[in-house]
Amino acid sequence: MTRKREWYEGAVYHVTVRGNRRNDTFRDKEDFEYYLNTIEEALFYYIQFNYKVICYCLMDNHVHLMIKTDIEPLGKLMGRISASYTRYFNKKYNYIGHLFQDRYFSELIKSDEQMLVAPKVRQETFDGKDFYPGFLVSDPMREAHLLIEPRGIFQYPNELGDEAFQRLKKDITKNYTGLSNAGVPMILEGGGQFKEITMKLTDGQFIESKRFRIEDVCRMFRVPLHLVQDLTRATNNNIEHQSLGFIMYTMLPWFKRWEENLNLQLLSPESKRKNRYFQFNISGLLRGDIKSRYEAYEQGRQWGWLFVNDIRRFENMNPIENGDRYLEPLNMSEAGKQQEQLKALREEVFNLTQRLYGRTYSVQG
Repeated sequence: MTRKREWYEGAVYHVTVRGNRRNDTFRDKEDFEYYLNTIEEALFYYIQFNYKVICYCLMDNHVHLMIKTDIEPLGKLMGRISASYTRYFNKKYNYIGHLFQDRYFSELIKSDEQMLVAPKVRQETFDGKDFYPGFLVSDPMREAHLLIEPRGIFQYPNELGDEAFQRLKKDITKNYTGLSNAGVPMILEGGGQFKEITMKLTDGQFIESKRFRIEDVCRMFRVPLHLVQDLTRATNNNIEHQSLGFIMYTMLPWFKRWEENLNLQLLSPESKRKNRYFQFNISGLLRGDIKSRYEAYEQGRQWGWLFVNDIRRFENMNPIENGDRYLEPLNMSEAGKQQEQLKALREEVFNLTQRLYGRTYSVQG
């Protein structure tokens, strides 16, 4: 019968994970580091549950963790940590079978004394060479990895004397540590200030590494970051140009491949003779902002290579009557015919003058 673990929101546990049959679960420094990375990954994966690892101690064949829960019991977090590390260990050492003994053991910490004593007892046990024959404390790979996460720093305008420093330490330990003192407002003397640390450097590096993974995947598939909702460095201008670049350099080669495949496999010789073909219409994807579009339409209309209904069709609007007429600039003419046009203009002026005044003039070439 499965034993139901005692749990409530905000509960703190001392968790122990042991190797199966007391076998080593860590054989080199890489194993220790991978287990710590696995803890960080699991905390980030279940970030919505707000788990907090207060401290940890990794040893040859077992692990000690002190974990604070918030709105969810330990099961999901520990299950992900153990499963992920087991896959790594089995693949690296070609190991078959259970790596850990049972799932995990947990002891609910119900008092301040337990909170302070549990890590101290485990550290003393860890340092005892009788329990671990051949263990060398000076070997950094086998030392306990103990982490106590600082919440903030105390800042004073002047240097504290030895007496004031000892009094501050004693006052903090007595009045502001432990579960029973949670939420008690702190009184600082000598103009001291407490500044909370919003994010540890290790947390910042972890978030940066997660972002680098996103960039790596996008780089592999040639997709701009804003299409996967990473707007860290995005602006309105560069998003538009990145979208155009995505169409031109990522999607356009695929469109060409698909067009050629469709034309080759689906069109009959008769259809090809009638000049039928498949083509992706990507003009809608390449449309810029409204200002850029209207400026381009203005140029096309004034220089005579777009008429009104062309522009309306681009904007998905119905054509209008007499909208299929091109405009021709007055100062533009066909190359090589300037003299002919000038002579025709002179003749037209001469004829007009003759009709108005009834006089005869000669036209000089």
